[in-house]
Amino acid sequence: MGMGLFGGLAIVLAVIVGFFLLLTLLVGVVQAMAVYFVLVSVLMILVVLVQKPKGGGLTGAFGGAGGGGGPAGASQTAFGSKVGDVLTWVTVASFVTFLTLSMFITWQIKAEVAEAADAPPIHGFP
Repeated sequence: MGMGLFGGLAIVLAVIVGFFLLLTLLVGVVQAMAVYFVLVSVLMILVVLVQKPKGGGLTGAFGGAGGGGGPAGASQTAFGSKVGDVLTWVTVASFVTFLTLSMFITWQIKAEVAEAADAPPIHGFP
């Protein structure tokens, strides 16, 4: 009997949190968040590029075929019949993570700048 979906997600989440804590101890909070920001950005780009287009978009507006082409009844079966749903959820999760990280990075940088402005000046420098 396997762990199931939630057991697997819990392990993945624990590994990500552990890696983040280790990275934070090594390089600092802002740098660790910046690394995650780049990784999430690349993940989101790749997931969006892999998805099958659902509508005509600009292609349909300019007279193109749109909708992904292929035979009428064909579906994406490389990773199973529900790959579109999984990719949609991964896209949404990566987008929410992208926005959250961008807000936290901004707040952390503002706090560091304010802290540096309150620091006493170094002697010998004007």
